[in-house]
Amino acid sequence: CGGTCSLRCTQEVFPLSVLWSRVIKTSSSTYDFVAMVSNKNIDNAPKELGYVFMVHNSEGGVFATIKGTTTAPIDSTFPIIRQNISLSEEPKSLDTQLVSGLHYKVSEKPLSPTIRTTDISFESGVIPRVYVKVINNKLVTISNLVVRTVLYDASDTAYGVGETVIPFLGKEEVKNITFTWDTAFREKPTKIRVYPIFDPFLPSQK
Repeated sequence: CGGTCSLRCTQEVFPLSVLWSRVIKTSSSTYDFVAMVSNKNIDNAPKELGYVFMVHNSEGGVFATIKGTTTAPIDSTFPIIRQNISLSEEPKSLDTQLVSGLHYKVSEKPLSPTIRTTDISFESGVIPRVYVKVINNKLVTISNLVVRTVLYDASDTAYGVGETVIPFLGKEEVKNITFTWDTAFREKPTKIRVYPIFDPFLPSQK
């Protein structure tokens, strides 16, 4: 801290925060969890971000917890998603706690992002689909790129989420990906957001 090493001092770091959390019912006994996280840091990040989903019942008690880790993209809001969670009772609400470790200087530059998404479209039906074009802007190869999506209704409430992994994305390669769901949605989304969960510690080249 304070020298030429990559570790960032506490005063140089903006704490990550949870903007909102939501439980989405996907069947009679399974649910998707989503928490939207804000990371205002432009040149540093934790090597991994821990999280804890805490599920409350109608009496306010916590009856289930789900823990995990994720990558934290810089200078962005991004969702943490866990899908197909079986619960023993009906959830009333969801809280999310973040467990962020030390922050280090990153290679990624906010003004020149490595990954870009475009041509996002929705197809309704018995098996709804979201189509996305993912573009690698840099001369680096990327393995196991996580991409997440959130669908919103007219009241700006998230009602559908998805996650997929691109096993390999070559230098300046473009790939078309598809998110699918097992059952039809009650309505078409008024807004679709797609979030590449790119590791900011990967080497960045123009």
